This record gives sequence, structure tokens and C-alpha cells, in this order.
Amino acid sequence: MGKVHMCTGDYATTPYCFDSLGVRVFSAEELCYVLKENAFFLDRDIIDRRLVKWIEEMLKLPALAAALYPLLRKKTSAGSFAGIILDYVGLYDSETVRRTEAVYRNGDGLNVYEKQKSRVDYLLNNEKYALALEEYGALLEQLPEGERTLTSQILHNRGVAFGGLFLFELAAEAFMDAYRLSEDPDELVAFLGAKRMQLTDKEYVAFLSSSNQYYETGLTLEKLVEEVRTSYETSIEKQETDQILLMHGEDNAGYYSAMNERIFALQNVYRANIKD
Repeated sequence: MGKVHMCTGDYATTPYCFDSLGVRVFSAEELCYVLKENAFFLDRDIIDRRLVKWIEEMLKLPALAAALYPLLRKKTSAGSFAGIILDYVGLYDSETVRRTEAVYRNGDGLNVYEKQKSRVDYLLNNEKYALALEEYGALLEQLPEGERTLTSQILHNRGVAFGGLFLFELAAEAFMDAYRLSEDPDELVAFLGAKRMQLTDKEYVAFLSSSNQYYETGLTLEKLVEEVRTSYETSIEKQETDQILLMHGEDNAGYYSAMNERIFALQNVYRANIKD
């Protein structure tokens, strides 16, 4: 049986409306849900005297309202304001509340397109690659032509998402599009990194030889690859893999069991990453 959560305050006869979202809420729990789920889009507009008065009069939560009224006269961040409400109502655990506050802080001063990108970046950082690609594509269609920097950043992140799905040819195309727009040398490094994964060693060497710029940038990439390789040599993952390999020939049953378990775990990670 699931956990029963007692409602905080009254159920309002008149809802509070979030005009920017076109959403109405009638309870403290609904308010918290909207504040959390829409943290990527909301900003300091939530620090509203109407909201505090609604909490006091409609929800019958004078103590919460008393904690919020002083914030109306200060340069309070949206994250702090939302955090007080979320903490008081207790619908979410403290870790979730802190993460939500961080989302608000990261969104301070961003325009509407930057806020949308921030939301999709969250999907990318949590390895929801397929969904992130879909959202980035939709955002690119909405961006005005003048948003060159933001467009380049989105193209780069699409490259990262394609790479996460092992679609290295598409990743390379996205990184090159980002480079053409921004002329940032790091995008060219990312482009060659994707080509290095896409092509055979012989094909990759021939590709580098086709351009002096590619050759010079390729040297930079190899330094980065060597740094990653050195880091991996001392990683826990490398130690665990070596332990499995030691079983081969000595404990074949244990070797195949451990290897199958590792492969199954990687398969589950990949399946999770391609889900919408």
C-alpha cells in the first residue's frame, strides 16, 4: 500500500492562476506540483502578493503566508521563494526541494528560449538522449535567426545526444554544424572525436590527411584521448573489468556469469537512454 499524504491547508473555492502557464491550482499540493514541474519556465513572477494572499485566505495557511510576506519587499530569488513553500507543505523530500531550487537559480535572467534549453539540458544530463533530441529539434524550429549562440549550443548538445546513442555519423554532422555557426575550435575537436568513433583506424587517418586543419586539431584530440585513457587505467570500472578477465580460463562459469551481468546492465542503460 502506498504512503498516504495528508493535505496541507484547505481546498480553495477560488483557484490561483499561473497566467504564463495557463494553469489553475486549488490546493497547496497542486501549487507545489506546479512549482516543481515548471521550475524551468517560471521566474520571479511567482513572487506575487496575490499568491501569498491566496495562500493565507484561500488555503488558510497564515503561518506560511507570514513567512512569505517579508520576501515581497526583498530581492528574493524565485528559488528561495518556491523552496519555502515546498518545505512547508512537505509534498517532496528535501533533496527534491534543493534540486528544484537549483533549477530556479540556474534560470535566473534567462530568456524564454534559454529556459527551454535549460529544461532539455536536464534531460541530456540525465542521459534521456532520445527525448532530448526530440526536444532540441523542436526548440531549433522555434529559435529566431538571430539566436546564433544558442543555436550553436543546441547543435552541440544534439551531437552529444547522438553520441550517447552511438550514432556517431549524426553526432559528427551536429558538431560540424555547430562549428560552422560558432567557429569554436572545441566544436571541431568534438567533430573529429565523433569521426574517430565512426570510422575505422585506416579511414580516420586518411580523413585527417585530407586537411591540414583536421590534422592539427587531431593532435589536440589525441592528447585528450590519452588523458581519458590514463584516467580510466586507475578507475574502479577498470579494476572491476580486470577482475572479471582474470576469471577467464580459471573460473569460466564465473567469468561468463559476471560478463553477462555486465553486458545486461549496459543493455539496460542503453534501453533507458533511447526511451521517450
